[in-house]
Amino acid sequence: MSFSGVKKKNLIGSRLKVLWFPAALGLIKIVYSEKFLRQVAVMKSLSRDDKSKRTVFLKENLPDWLLKLVSDLRSYFRGEKVNFSPPIDLASFSPFCQQVYLMVQKIPYGETRSYKWVAGQIGNQKAVRAVGQALKNNPLLIVVPCHRVIKSDGSLGGWSGVEGLKEELLNLEKATKGTNSQKHRKQELKSSPA
Repeated sequence: MSFSGVKKKNLIGSRLKVLWFPAALGLIKIVYSEKFLRQVAVMKSLSRDDKSKRTVFLKENLPDWLLKLVSDLRSYFRGEKVNFSPPIDLASFSPFCQQVYLMVQKIPYGETRSYKWVAGQIGNQKAVRAVGQALKNNPLLIVVPCHRVIKSDGSLGGWSGVEGLKEELLNLEKATKGTNSQKHRKQELKSSPA
């Protein structure tokens, strides 16, 4: 995975639209402008606020990159490995969050890494809690796979999305990959200084 579609242009002034479509684990909400992806969320139902916003249906004329993203998300929820590459507006994130999100995108499908691992990879081993906060505020669920980041002890850790979804996404990926990501966790724990 990579941010091959990353654009560093701010969305201020761009008209945002909301697209909804059903998936196996809930309703997928995509917030976008004509040029950039702004949010991907999984919801169990529409909130009052979401119902009042302009909702786009798949019948409407959509940008090619958005049609590809919808197709990729459907494939993902069918258990297929997908490399997401929609155009993303990184300028709206702090430089620290940008580093975290780019690193998390490098975690292979069906595997997990710890918050500590992410902090170490971005060059700040002590920023474990800050990594957690950045991922808690990740507006690009699945595209930036924050569900693949867990605590050093192997437990799931926090999640700001729909309750139970982090575990469901990990299980979906493990079942597809056919391997247990704990193998990497054990290697990570062995190579970690005490």
